[in-house]
Parts: sequence; structure tokens; C-alpha cells
Amino acid sequence: MGGRALEILIALVERAGEVVSKQDLIASAWPKVFVEEANLRVQVTALRRILGDGNDGQAFIQNVARQGYVFSGRIQFSGSETGGDAQEQPGLSTFHNLPSPLQSVIGRETVVAQLVMHLAGRRLVTIAGTGGVGKTTAAIEVGRALLHEHDAVIVVDLARVTDASHVASTIKAAISSTLMIQQQPLSEPLPIPSSLIILDNCEHLLKATAEAAEELLRNSPEAKILATSREPLRAAGELVFRLSGLKVPPVDDGSSLVDPLSFAAVRLFVERAASVLGNYVPQPPDIPIIIELCRRFEGMPLAIELAAGRVDAYGIKGLGQRLDDAFQLLTTGRRTALPRHQTLQATLNWSFDQLSDSEKTTLARISVFPGLFSLDAGAELASIAEPIWSTTDDIASLVMKSLVNADFTQEMPHYRLLETTRVYARAKLRKRGEFDRLSKRHAILVQARLEKIGRDKGHTASPDRISAFATLVDDLRVCLAWCFGPNGDTELGVELAIASSTVWFELSLVSEARIYFEQAIAALEPTSQTDPARVISLLSSLGTALIYTIGPGPEVDRLWAKAARIAEASGDPSLMLDAFYGTWLSEIAGGEYRRSLATAETFRVLAHAKAENIPGAAVRIGDRLLGVSRLYVGQVSGACESLEAYIDSQSPPLSPIVRMQYDQSASARAYHAMTMWLLGRQDAALASAASCVEDARLRGHTTSLSLVLVEAGCPVPYYSGALDIMEERVDLLQSIAGRQTFGPWRAWGGCFRGALSFGRGRLEAAIEQLSIGLEELTRTRWPVRRTFFLSILAQALNSHGRFDEGGRCIEDALAMCAASGEAWHLPELLRVKAELLHRVSPEAAFTLLQQAKLIAQQNMMVAWQTRCEETTSLMSLTPEGRPAGQVP
Repeated sequence: MGGRALEILIALVERAGEVVSKQDLIASAWPKVFVEEANLRVQVTALRRILGDGNDGQAFIQNVARQGYVFSGRIQFSGSETGGDAQEQPGLSTFHNLPSPLQSVIGRETVVAQLVMHLAGRRLVTIAGTGGVGKTTAAIEVGRALLHEHDAVIVVDLARVTDASHVASTIKAAISSTLMIQQQPLSEPLPIPSSLIILDNCEHLLKATAEAAEELLRNSPEAKILATSREPLRAAGELVFRLSGLKVPPVDDGSSLVDPLSFAAVRLFVERAASVLGNYVPQPPDIPIIIELCRRFEGMPLAIELAAGRVDAYGIKGLGQRLDDAFQLLTTGRRTALPRHQTLQATLNWSFDQLSDSEKTTLARISVFPGLFSLDAGAELASIAEPIWSTTDDIASLVMKSLVNADFTQEMPHYRLLETTRVYARAKLRKRGEFDRLSKRHAILVQARLEKIGRDKGHTASPDRISAFATLVDDLRVCLAWCFGPNGDTELGVELAIASSTVWFELSLVSEARIYFEQAIAALEPTSQTDPARVISLLSSLGTALIYTIGPGPEVDRLWAKAARIAEASGDPSLMLDAFYGTWLSEIAGGEYRRSLATAETFRVLAHAKAENIPGAAVRIGDRLLGVSRLYVGQVSGACESLEAYIDSQSPPLSPIVRMQYDQSASARAYHAMTMWLLGRQDAALASAASCVEDARLRGHTTSLSLVLVEAGCPVPYYSGALDIMEERVDLLQSIAGRQTFGPWRAWGGCFRGALSFGRGRLEAAIEQLSIGLEELTRTRWPVRRTFFLSILAQALNSHGRFDEGGRCIEDALAMCAASGEAWHLPELLRVKAELLHRVSPEAAFTLLQQAKLIAQQNMMVAWQTRCEETTSLMSLTPEGRPAGQVP
């Protein structure tokens, strides 16, 4: 007796003679879980069968219409002191030939309940699904659940029937042997009031089975049929129930708190592994391997059971290492199983052998798709000499035969092969000698798809555009792997790498993109007559990828220098601007702010001079570059002017994701929010920063959102004292950073967390978080924002009484500013140093404050000027360094 059934029985017996509502019974068996009422009926049916309800007039559990159930049996308490023996349970009166269960069935409770519900209203239901998905198991469980509802439950196994003319006689033989009567024609009514006939494994005898089913149902009005097949029977009145794999844990960022064993696929593996090993409790290192295995087999019970059966040979870790060779892994099954279920290869061979020649060809060819594909794409790819309409019909037929899965969750239906089917079909494609030919067709198809997205979705980052790109990622991976492989087409690979650069950057898959760009550049090197535009495009993409993977440095500088030489030699102003842009980007990321200002000015001058020969958006970009560089070197008013020129310009927009994989417009607005705060417009700065964050969040581009948070989303509320707002932004930044495997995001998130802790007066936490974050920032080779965080750490150390350490931090920050030209917060650094000096030298502190105020005034940094005046007031200093009012 299962646990659910036992809980229901206990609830009924405790209130014997009373009506127990269905809601109370569901609450007892499924606490805190919502389930359909059909689940309760299945469990009550099982209880009745176990108790022998109905035998010799006994009635243990009675149904009270629209109310619930009542236990009406006699209860006898017995124990060791009574010496009573347990009474032998009587058997069921239902005729059946259901096999005795040898193993527990896992994860099919809802499926069984749904099928029971369907059979309550329909007379012919077909469970359709791919081989090994558990159709027979589900059908047998439905038969067990309905034993109490029918006078007979009869299983007819058609797996070994090879001649269609024998289908009717096989059905008649199963009925007669189960009912213990003489065989009778299907044209005669069955000699029992109600029956459930399970026609198992019908896919190879569809026409004959459909005809027999229709005849039986026509002449036996109380009979019902549950069929299992890899494709529907297409019989009159048929309802098709598509059976999919068991539930597997979803792919997430690892933060899910859901117990993996709550997923049926994982439970099945663990239980079957325990059967093989005698005892098995998964250890923490085993869980990710088991989850990945269940995902790879998409919850298919046969594949999971076969894999679990190899635990004794390979161990869990060994199974994980062999996941890429699925068929070698799944070669040994139960000797007592049907031959076609003993191995996964045999199961798929059975399905493949039932296909027509054209269906076999189509299945093999569409196996090059790694995931979802549209009907048009599949037909275009697989149609070489064949007409498109014929291939389309083949794909539709393969869906019906459960070898191709249809996904109707999107606006347009998409299709895919299960991983195990794909591996099998791809082996067939290689055997046909068509793998390389189809792989090239696939790459050309993907390239055309990229161009179409560019035309249809425009050049502006949006959730629709990003979603469209995301559907191509798996295709791009397999296409690029083939192009740069031993039998690939490197020329096509280069074109695809260039065309796909925006995809990788918009999806923030920078580490992966770097590999493809390096392969493409290596493929171009041996070519003497190389198009400079292609080379510069790849160098720019690779340079950007390197900045975010290994960080700014000499490796990146050499790439941009090479791009600049090629661009200058070409004389093409657009290519020269590309090279200048990359150089500027490298200088900003590397903290070389003076040099970046010169590069930005050169870019802008060239863009204006060649405005007739280049896209108008290049002039806009020049304003943005100049505005950012001016801000870093402390030219706040000029920065505001340049950034506003960029933001207000009505020039035709270039894609805001320009190799740097961030939204240029969002970045410009974020920097503008920071300039507004420096100019003393705090409320406007807070509103602008909030707008930037929200817009970036809605666009769904993680890198753009991260940059907006770093450039304005976190610092503006920090300096404005809006710590609650800052905390929300820091939470968001760290959540994003936790999913990024590249760049300085984690380090920045940790440092901003430390700044928040300092703002809330948690000094020890602030010191620890800032120290760890700054160490991590050093490892990324990104100096951006380092001086800002050093100034906060210096204040935290000083407040904690660690004066010397605080002094060293502020000196380090000032030295970095002197070397790089960073001056946007130089007055603030001098003010912090004055605070630290005031304890030992009030005169020196006053001098520093005066210097800070002067720099702030000269550069219109109203915010820093105000902070310096507040600090002066708090210190109560006179020019001589004495407290105000003190007589000399």
C-alpha cells in the first residue's frame, strides 16, 4: 500500500461511520499541495482493491454523492495479547490478466489520474509517445486503478505480432483466456457488462488495430479501449494522450532550493541504482551528475533505467564522464524485457524500421539541428532533390510517430528531436555520407536567419530581438564547431563568426565568443588577399571579448594597434573609426583616461570631417565617447554638454550594442545622471538613474543593466544618501553578477555592498567587503571605480581606528588619479584625506579642504564643493587651523 493510500485509509478509519469530505481526504494525503480530485479517486480505487471491497457483499468504502467517502467496514482491534490472527483477504472479482508489478512505478500518478478521467468520458484513448517513454507502464497502472470500475481489464500485447491479419485473433485469444470462455468474433458483444481492453504496442499494425478497435467498440457498447502506440491509431472517436518524459529539475542559476528528489526522473534513477547496488543514497557530489543525466535523457524512463543499471560498472562519476556517448552507456538492459526494450539502440531500431525511405532520409537530415527548429527551416534543410512539400509531409509524419516532438508554446510551432533520437539519427546521417553536406547547409541557413533577424527586428536591443537571437545560440555553436573542424568550411566559419558577433554580445556570452573569434582570425591569417573590413571586424570583436575575459592589458592593446594599422592602410574612414573606437574602449577599461580623451577627440574630428562618407550615427558616438572621457578627467560641464548632444541627437541610430555588448544610449544616460549629480542637480540625477535602470531592466540585456547600475544606479543614490534605493540596486547587481562568469561584475557588486555597509555604519562588514572586492577587482585587471572604493575603505578604516591603513588607502587612490588623469572625484579624495589628517594636523587638513573646494569650483562640481564646505563646518576650522572663535 502506498503512502497516499495509507493516509486516506487512516483518515477514514479514524472517523469510521462518518462522511469524510473529499477536501479533508486530499489534505490528509497531499498536505500543502494542490492536486486534482482525480488523484483521490485513483487512490480510493486502489484501497478498495486492496481491501477486497465488493467481494461477498462486503463494502468497506462507500461513496456519498457530492460529499465524500465513508468507511463502513467493521473495525476490530487486535494485538499480541488477543492472539488474533490476521484474516486472509479475499481476491478481486474482476477478471484481468495484468502482470504483477516487479518494481514500483515512479512519477506517473498525475498521468494515471488524467487517463482515468479521459476514460470516464471517452471510449478509445491512445497513449502516444516515443519508444522508452513508459507508455506500457502507464497503461498497466491505469488498468490497476480501474479494476474496481470494470468487470474485466484485459491486456493484449501486440509487440510480437508481425502479420496484420493476426491482430483480431490475438485480441480474441486474450479476451477468451482472461474470461475463461470460448473465443468469439469481435462482431459479437462481450459477455460481461463492462470491460477495459488495453491494446499495447500498436505502432507497427496501425490499420488492422484501428479496424479491430472500431469493430469491438461498435458491438460492445460498454467496452472501452486504452491503446499504446508511437503514433495515433486514427480510429473513429479516438482521443490521443501524448506522454512525455518524467519531470526533471529545470536549468537555473543554482539558487533553487527545491529538493532534486522531488523530481520523478531523479527519484527513478536513485531507486533503480539502489536496486543494482543493493543500497544507494546519493551524496552531494552525485546530485549534479544525476540531474544532468536526467536532463540529457529528457526524463525518458527507459534511458534513465538503463543508465542506472550501469552504476555498478562505472559509478556515478563515470556515468557523468560518458554522457556524450549515450549509446555506449545504454547498451545493457533487463534480459527479460522485450528485445526492443533491452537497449536504447534496439528501441530506436524498432521505430526506425517502421519508417518509409523518405521519412528515414528526413529524420537523418534534421538531426543536424541541436534543438528547436521551425517547419520551414526543417523542410528547407532536408530538401535537396526532394520537393519541399514532400519533406514537410515527412516531418509531420515523424511527429505523429513520436520521433519528432512538436512544441506549440510559441506563436509558431517548433519541432525538435529528443537527445537520444538525435544521436541515433545523426549516426544514420554519417553512415549515409551526408553529415558534412547537411552541416554546411545548416550553417548557411543559420547565417540567412541572422540576416533576417537584423532586417525584421532592427538594430535596437529589445526583448524580442534578444529572444530571437537566443533561439539561434545552439545552432551557432554546432555550425561554428563544424566550420572550424577537420572537415569544415573555414571561409563560411569566418563569415558566420562575424555575422554572429552581435548575438554573443547581446546575450552576454563573451567567454564563449572569444573562442570563435580567435578561430576565425586564425583561419584568416594564411590568406594574403584579406578583406580589411572582415579582419577589423574580427579584431574588434575579439578585443572586446578579451577585455571582459582576461581584462584590459597589452594583449588587447596589440589587437587594437593591429586594427589601426590595417584601417589606416585601407584609407576607409569607417574602418578607422572602428579602430579608434576599440582603442578608446581599451583605454577607458584600462584606466588611461587622459589618453582616452585624446582618442575620443580624434574620433569625433574624423567623424565630423568624413560625415558624408560614413553613417550619421558615428558623429553621435563621437559625442558619447567625448562625454565619458571628459567626465573621468573632471571636465564635468563639458561632459554634460557632450552627453546631452548624444542623447538629444536625432541622427539615425546605429545598433546600441556595438561590439562592446552594451546599450550605448543607456550608458550615455547613466553617465549623464552622474554628471547631473556632480553639478548639484541631485533630484534630477536620482530620477534619471532610476529611469536608466528600469529601461535597461525592461530590455533584458544583462551587461547593459550591469553597466548602468555601476555607472549611476548605485553611486548616485549612495552619494545622495538614498541607501534604501541603493540597497535594491546592489541586490540586483549582485544577482546579475552571480550569473556572469566574466568581467568585473562580481568585484564591483562586492565593493558596492561594502559601500552600503559603510553608509549604514557597519564598519567591520564594510572593511571586509571592500577589501575582498578590491582584491577581486585587481585580479580582473579593471581599475575602473577602484579609486572610488579606496576612498570609502579609507573612511571605514579611519572610523574603525585603523588610521595608518586608512591613510595608505587614500594615498593609493590619489596616486592612481595622478597617473591616469582621473579627476571626476578628486575633490572628494582630498576631502577624505583632510578628514584623516585632521586628527594630527588641522592646518594641513584645512589646506587640503581649500584645495579641494578650488578644484570643485573650477570644474563646476557643485556637489563636491558642498561636501567640502560641510566638512569645513564640522571641523570648525579657521584659516590658521584653530577652532572658530578661539582667541589667538
